[in-house]
Amino acid sequence: DLVVHPEHSGRNLTEFFEPAEADRIYWELFVGRKGPVRYSWPDPDNDTRREKLLVFRYMPDFDWVIAMTIDIAWVRRPIVLFLSGALVLSLILLLVVIRLSLRLARSVSDPIVHLVNLVESDAQEPLPVGDGQMPRELIVLTEGMNAFIDRIRDQQAVLQQSVNEKTVLIREIHHRVKNNLQVIASLLNLQSGEVMH
Repeated sequence: DLVVHPEHSGRNLTEFFEPAEADRIYWELFVGRKGPVRYSWPDPDNDTRREKLLVFRYMPDFDWVIAMTIDIAWVRRPIVLFLSGALVLSLILLLVVIRLSLRLARSVSDPIVHLVNLVESDAQEPLPVGDGQMPRELIVLTEGMNAFIDRIRDQQAVLQQSVNEKTVLIREIHHRVKNNLQVIASLLNLQSGEVMH
């Protein structure tokens, strides 16, 4: 006789299952002896069936099968809770990482954008090197930009001075050419007056 459950002693397995399902479980337990077996068990509180897992071990010395069952929902519940908690924690960590990444990106990009705006505004004073909270890389970048702008301004001043000198020379040459042309015109007038007389 097979005892199915301590609360149901003396009752045969076939009373709880369809004959085909009972035969399958019998075969797994006593012939196949390969464990675990999944089956659905009638719920005593209502007319539904619960998925259960039968884990067993055959003891050849006694020709016994020692079995234990567990409700699969009970096994899944902690796993689902763990996975749900892990998912929530992962989402929170992802949001924190995104927020920190945006803050870090902004702390780097804002000073650079500010420097670019100052350069584009053609400000005459040097770019501010920082208020002590600027990262070292940006301080070095700002100092490099200031040195570059100073070199450009120096070269621009040299070029402007050269243009001014050349403008003065061109005016002087223009004035001399004009004077020389007046002298030539006067000489031609004098000669043409002599030729006519």
